[in-house]
Amino acid sequence: MKLYLDGNEIKDNVLYEQTTYLLDLNGDDFPVEIVRRNYSSIVKHIHGKLYTLNVKNYVGSLHLLGKTFSVKSYKWEEEYVQKLWMAVSKELSSLPYSAFRPTKQLVERSNEEETIKIQQWVFVRDRILYESEAINAWEWIAREPHQAMLTENETQPVWKAKSMNGKSWELLMNAGNLERLGPSHPFRHRSLAHILNRNQHDNNAVWFPKEVKVIKKYLTYDTKENRFILMFLRELWELTEWMEKQISKKMSNKRIHRLDDLRRENTKLRRWLLDSLKTNWLQGISVSYHIPQNSTVLQRRKGYRHWFGLYQEYMQGSRYPLKPEEFNNLLETREISKMFEYWCFFQVLQAIEQATKSKRSALSLSGDKEWGRYLAEGFHLVFTYNGTQGALYYNRTFSNPESYSVKLRPDISLFWNEAWYHFDAKYKDLEFSDFLAEDIKKMHVYKDAIRGTVASFALYPAEQVQVSNFHQSHNNQLNNGVGSLSLSVHENNEQLLSWVDMLIKGKVI
Repeated sequence: MKLYLDGNEIKDNVLYEQTTYLLDLNGDDFPVEIVRRNYSSIVKHIHGKLYTLNVKNYVGSLHLLGKTFSVKSYKWEEEYVQKLWMAVSKELSSLPYSAFRPTKQLVERSNEEETIKIQQWVFVRDRILYESEAINAWEWIAREPHQAMLTENETQPVWKAKSMNGKSWELLMNAGNLERLGPSHPFRHRSLAHILNRNQHDNNAVWFPKEVKVIKKYLTYDTKENRFILMFLRELWELTEWMEKQISKKMSNKRIHRLDDLRRENTKLRRWLLDSLKTNWLQGISVSYHIPQNSTVLQRRKGYRHWFGLYQEYMQGSRYPLKPEEFNNLLETREISKMFEYWCFFQVLQAIEQATKSKRSALSLSGDKEWGRYLAEGFHLVFTYNGTQGALYYNRTFSNPESYSVKLRPDISLFWNEAWYHFDAKYKDLEFSDFLAEDIKKMHVYKDAIRGTVASFALYPAEQVQVSNFHQSHNNQLNNGVGSLSLSVHENNEQLLSWVDMLIKGKVI
């Protein structure tokens, strides 16, 4: 197998996204049918054993016909792509969630249940493999596990007893527990023997108890809180087993180039869970499926508090407002342009939250009334600031009479104070600036064609070149114009925060 770019053979196993390569399989025993069936999403047949290869927006490890390639981005390194995915995943899980209507849920039940499990797996993978809080919290639990002081009454030979209680006296007075002492037995002269035998008519007969019940106190790890931790760990282990079967099934049916990455992550997650389940103090804990919701240990104690919160988030695994097929595709292919679009939506949402001092939990959510509320066309969040209501839309379609001519669908639309502000995510390389003029023209289309639009902005990923321009129109309306702005996944993007704050508060950009 050989790969060529512009007539030059690729020898270092490094490829780039959005680049078309010539794949030459002459000399290799790979039937055309196998290549088409397993790699049809990225490989196109030309003639004989010649193909074109284009991984589109994928960035990461590519497993192709027995070889592994590193696919890089012209804009971001793989670590930034991972950070982008983490940010999108975390933001998606924090959105308000509305369940599906029962009738529609029945129609999609099998697909929906699979997606909920995948979403839960993504949540657990992100928290355990790529964030430190869950691991740190577990180390606190493992280092100082909760213990409880238990007491029980234990029967002992009377000569071993050091203290007695009410239960002890009950057994002492039991006739079946008495034995007759011999004439020379040392217990004959004990005060207890005198007390028990003072009403005896036979002065030579001295009876004494054989056994006594004493209180035994001991510390145990078998508490309801630790049973909960064990139950949760086992549930996560079962989830990784399910995921392993799903990956194997998909690999046998259709080769997806990110499945090997998912399997490696699942294996790493399983290894961590197995090591945790082998912790010594967990071995003597009994099985329980009761969740002690009111436990002060789970609510307040360091380590336990975090894992109890983790469990609550885990049980809301269906919070990701994506259609099942879209979520699964995003996870398996990690299409970076779509992730960047989602990420931009959340950047604008965060800017609105900061400007209005609103909380995510206080936002109301609207969308498709039939199939639930997905992050899809028409999805929007409603917020209130100083008594005025606004809304942030994702992929809202504007048609006649809202749009004067053709249908238009900006990626992100903000409706505030009876005016529209649009944002379009442009996943492009700013090292080549030819497209900037074309994108600005598109912003003019949004501003001029969509009724009530005041301003439109193009948003770019920029690690090499920074762009920050706003072009005020010739009329005197406040903030009327078009602009472009670069955003970085590892910075706070203060410029966007400032622009949105000015739009909301009626200040000049």
